[in-house]
Amino acid sequence: MRDAISGGETALYYEDILARSLGSKYRLGIIETESFDVTAFEIDTPEDLEAAESWVAAAGNNWLRSS
Repeated sequence: MRDAISGGETALYYEDILARSLGSKYRLGIIETESFDVTAFEIDTPEDLEAAESWVAAAGNNWLRSS
């Protein structure tokens, strides 16, 4: 992260930086969750976590349903 920031690459997603750090030894798969019928949260602030926890609490046991 420090190398990316000091290099001015502040618009990168952390997944991109992680993939670069892993190199060719490991494979990092990323999917676009909006293409599927799922609810997903990017949690990188306390407010994001609160929103996700509120959603889970409101959804009750229904969020665990299987297709």
